Amino acid sequence: SGQRWRGRDPEDVADEVARGVREYNARYISFVDDDFFGPGKTLAHKVARALLERDLDVSILLSIHPRDVEHDLFVLLKRAGLKSVILAVDNFCQAVLDRYRKFTTVEQNVASIKILESLDIDAYLGIIMFDPWTTLEELHEILRVVVILPYLRPWQILSKFEIYHGSPITVALEEQGLLKWNGYFGTYEYRDSRIQGVYLAIETIMKICHPSMHELD
Repeated sequence: SGQRWRGRDPEDVADEVARGVREYNARYISFVDDDFFGPGKTLAHKVARALLERDLDVSILLSIHPRDVEHDLFVLLKRAGLKSVILAVDNFCQAVLDRYRKFTTVEQNVASIKILESLDIDAYLGIIMFDPWTTLEELHEILRVVVILPYLRPWQILSKFEIYHGSPITVALEEQGLLKWNGYFGTYEYRDSRIQGVYLAIETIMKICHPSMHELD
């Protein structure tokens, strides 16, 4: 019962950050909350203003969804100390986003990245390049977008879908016979065997280039 989302008092949040700065000389603050913004993004506005009132010298990291990114709000957050974000884009193929039930679009993902880039806010892209159902067509569509975007680290080209017990998509994998358990950890096979070949080819290239990863960047 009650509200599905409940936010802490913004003044308490700012006081806690200020205490970290004052008592522990904290300079980097990470908000480990995938739904920091909440309904209407009102909490983010209030926390940013409360931090500005305390005039703290901190660098802030937030975990965010593309739908959270609005220019004016992130101007305010940057003034309050926001330096970098973990952006949960997941993919740049609409069919894959729909498969993950992300309720977002490729266009929204790209727009959020452009806003962050324009404000000089660094971003780590939470991206899944390979999953059990990945097709060559999907992979081509994803790569066509990501190669022209900032922030992507070369090794993320090998990012894979992670298995979590009890999730609906894990149940679907089990029903289709694609999932194998090794104790707590799950591994999967690709429905299209060609995808495994593509993955191994990229992995081989990355290993060869490992001493020169900065060149790949």
